[in-house]
Formats: sequence, C-alpha cells, structure tokens
Amino acid sequence: MFRDVKSMCDIGAVAMDERLVFLGFLGCSSFIALYNRETMAFIGLYNFMCGSPTRMLVLSDLEKLVCSTSAGYLYVWDTSDKTVERLTQITNDPLTLDGFVHPSTRVVPVTEVTSTTLESCVDVDRVPGTSIVVMLAADGELTFFDITGGAKLTSKKPIETENYQALCLIINDISSTFRNRNGHWAAIGFTKGLIALIFIPLIDNGSGTKKVDIDNVFAVKQNTDDGCDVNCLAFRKKSSASSSTTIIAGCSDGAVRCFVFKKSEDEIQLHKSASYVHCRAAKKGQVLKLISGCHTNGTPYVVSLCRMQMPYDYHTQPLADTKATPADSSTYCTEIIMQTLLQDQCEEYVVLAHIRDMVSDLTAGIDNSSYIYTTYDDPFVIRRLSETNEWQRAKRIEWNTPTNRKLLLKLL
Repeated sequence: MFRDVKSMCDIGAVAMDERLVFLGFLGCSSFIALYNRETMAFIGLYNFMCGSPTRMLVLSDLEKLVCSTSAGYLYVWDTSDKTVERLTQITNDPLTLDGFVHPSTRVVPVTEVTSTTLESCVDVDRVPGTSIVVMLAADGELTFFDITGGAKLTSKKPIETENYQALCLIINDISSTFRNRNGHWAAIGFTKGLIALIFIPLIDNGSGTKKVDIDNVFAVKQNTDDGCDVNCLAFRKKSSASSSTTIIAGCSDGAVRCFVFKKSEDEIQLHKSASYVHCRAAKKGQVLKLISGCHTNGTPYVVSLCRMQMPYDYHTQPLADTKATPADSSTYCTEIIMQTLLQDQCEEYVVLAHIRDMVSDLTAGIDNSSYIYTTYDDPFVIRRLSETNEWQRAKRIEWNTPTNRKLLLKLL
C-alpha cells in the first residue's frame, strides 16, 4: 500500500465502545488513533508509548482504555467526553504541526505501569465489576493493579510452570461461587498444551469496592495431551448458577478444544472434553483468536480466527462448498467462522470471512451482531442482517479518508 508524505504504521489492534473506535498502530512511532464510531471522523491520538499496542480493553463503565504493549508496558487512557473534546481541539489547532503539542495541553495516560523485561506482560484482562486489571507474565505470574491510581495490589504465581511459557489470559465475565467465596474463574494458556484454571476470590474492603483475596486463589492444571500451544482462550457463556465451567481453547494445530469442568462446593474436576477441527482442508494452521457468545435461543457458539496454509493443489477447489472466494487462489488464507458448540462434534458452522491477507486482530461489535477484524492496512466489519439473519460479506471501513489522513499526518 502506498503511503504518501510520512509512513503510517501497520494496524495491530482494534477496540470499540458505543462512541469511539480505537486503532492501535505498530512500529517505532506506535500510537492509538481515535475515530467517531458513527462517522469514522478522526478525533486524535494517544501516543508517546513504549512499544506497540498488542491488546486493548475498553472499560466503558470507568471511561478508560487499557493498552498493553510489546515492550511489556501497560497504559491506561481516559476516554471521557472531556478528553475526547481536548483531543479534537489539539487535532484542529492550527498551531499543531509535525506532531508538536505543548506539554501543558497534551493528553497523557492516567496510569503507566513500567516494565523491566519484554516478558513482563504477555496478556492483560480485567476482573469484571472492579477497577482491577491483571497482567500475565511469561512465567505464568499474575500481577494485580488498580487502574485508578496505578498501584500494584499484589501478585501470585498460581502454578509452577518451569518448562512452559504463558501465552494468553482470559477472565470469565460471569461471577461464580466456589468454596463459599464469590469471585471469577480465569484461565491461562501455555505452550505444550498446558491450561491453568484459576479461581480469583473477591472480598469487600469496606469502602464499597472489592479487592482480591490472594491467599485463597485456587488453581488446577489440565493438559490437552497433544503438546500443541494454547494460543487463545474463551469461556462458554453460562449462567452464574451453572454447576459446570467450560473452557474453549484455540490451539496451534488448528483445532478448537473444549474442556467441561464440574464444580462442587470444594472441588472442580474435568468432566469431559471435545475437539472441533477448524482447518478442515488446510495443510496446517493455528487458531489465533476466540470470541464466545450465545444465540437468542440460548445455544452457545464461538467465533474463531484461524490462519491456514493450504495444500499446493488446493486452488483447484473452492474453500467453501458452494462457491469460490478470492482466497481460493492463495496458498495462505485466514478464515473466520462461527461454530455452534454441541456435545461431541460441531456440524453447524457459518463461514463469516475468507481473507487472503494477514489478520492482526478480531473483536466483537457492541451490538453482538457484528465483528470487526483488521489487516495491517484496513479495518473491516462483518454484519448480520436482522431481516434474514444472514451474514453480509466483510466491508472495508473507510477510516483513511483524505481529511482523516491530513489530520493524522499533522500529528505524527
């Protein structure tokens, strides 16, 4: 892609709320660009970060954006209307030129958690209903921070992982009760097929907020028995009163695996497991992203992003059973599908997109009827038609208009 005047780096991450779309850009001058969700008009930049954005979490109730970077840093940005207004003023100020913004008017992070190593933060997630953010280190240690002030609360290494490296973290957004304590289940994915299921208990600290009861954190290990890396995780959507917890794992061999754990008052044990092959006709592939959801009739599903290498003779047949797609002529392909989670198999699936490009991120829309994915050049949206309940073909989001590009280059 030709980029004039200055190099605008590749898009590496995407997030959104009801008002804004956030695009995280990779490279030596990494930054987060803000756009109006309805009009995609450029608003401004969060910049001067150490490292490129790797994951962004939107905390709408706290009006915050949490961003982890490739350098192991953690940044918390304010997303309130007041900050958005200030960013707009900076962008449209005629004195703003070549990226110079007076220090007294700059928008700076609310919280910045510095890092000593690149492996200090491989993933990040939030404890729902609190201001606590959890950082996962490569050795499996969890560090808890209060994002309102940036203070480190505590840290814990739930299991010993001497020969494993942590890859991903997910915290269930549904609360649960275990051993007479309220809290949330979390899961960590490791190399070589290891998964750690963790219960994070919460207690009231007396001021109306909650803190982690670190002394009563519970953990149990589970292995996929095939040695493949666990790249991403999700929890199956269930009610808080359910007696089971289901972890969905996206693996480096192109399979989606489900592990159902049965809970009692004091113990949790593996009840059964099932594997769903994503790369049905691929030579090799790996699942890189999972998004769990539930249909209106209560049936659970998972949307998965898989990068595949196709057989060399695969271009003679279409990827889909019914018609050819632009991805059919490529040896490499990225596929996004929605699978219905059944007991032991997955016969029902919908192909949302075939992409002959590298996909850097995937996120769900705010209305649960759309998904946003990003290549290194552009974001795309996949929408479901309410009239027919069918999914539209992915449509490019017009973010890099001449006006937006002029304002963005002005700030770089």
